[in-house]
Amino acid sequence: MPKNQKNEIIKRREEIKDKLSEFIKENNLGFSFADIEKMIFEESGQKDLQKIFSLFFEDMPSRDANEINRLLELVNDAWNYFPHKSLEGMCPKEKAQTRVVSDSVDPRKDLDEL
Repeated sequence: MPKNQKNEIIKRREEIKDKLSEFIKENNLGFSFADIEKMIFEESGQKDLQKIFSLFFEDMPSRDANEINRLLELVNDAWNYFPHKSLEGMCPKEKAQTRVVSDSVDPRKDLDEL
C-alpha cells in the first residue's frame, strides 16, 4: 500500500478515535474507546459490530435521532478504519486497497488463461 494512503488511514483513525472518545465522554458511558478498539480487533463476524452498537444503546441517555445517526457513522468508521485480527491486523479499508492493487488486471495473463 502506498505510504500516502497508509498515512491517510492513520490520520483518519486519529480523527475517529477523538470523535468517538468525545462522544463516549459527552454521554457519560461506562466504557472507553480502548474497549471499542479491542472489540473491533477481536471481532469474529458481523454480529460483533451489532454488539458494539448495543453497548452504546444500553448506556446512552439520549435517543435523539441526530445523536443516533452520529453514533452509527462513528462506529461504522471505527469498524472500517481500525485493525481486525481476522484481517491479519489490517483494517477493512487497508484490506480493500491492498486487494485492488493485487487484483490489477494483466491482459497477457487473461489471454493465457483462455
